[in-house]
Amino acid sequence: MLVLVFTAGRERYALPAARVREIAPVPELRPIPGAPPTVPGLLAWRGVNLPVVDLSMLLTGSPAPALLSTRLVVVDYRTPDGRERLLGLLCEKAVETVRLPDAGLAPSGASFAASACLGPLGRDEAGMVQLLRVEEILPEELRAALHPLEEELPHAG
Repeated sequence: MLVLVFTAGRERYALPAARVREIAPVPELRPIPGAPPTVPGLLAWRGVNLPVVDLSMLLTGSPAPALLSTRLVVVDYRTPDGRERLLGLLCEKAVETVRLPDAGLAPSGASFAASACLGPLGRDEAGMVQLLRVEEILPEELRAALHPLEEELPHAG
């Protein structure tokens, strides 16, 4: 499986490359009043209002640093009711793809509510990497709060 590798704190994580729509420098975001710290804002992206989640904040409790290697990763995201959406993710050091052997992926053993997005663990020549489940990045209450915003705000082009 081809994955985009990034870091959060000292740990390596990955997103399935097949889900990645685009990787770009981090743009200026429009803050969403009352949003949790994991959601630094909203972005007008190619005609849609795109909520952005800071994966470093989600995974470590610390925001992604403002570095040249910190990127906006736009992924395809399916809501529980089957709607196709786009989701913006802030990712540290999102600069390489690697191929993880499907046979080498092992369950992480994590079962905490906050770890719902943590998928199987893999290994490459640089060490261990944890795959994220894109559909589980947004907890249910956050999904409910963000998706109405996508439809109510005027779309920018």
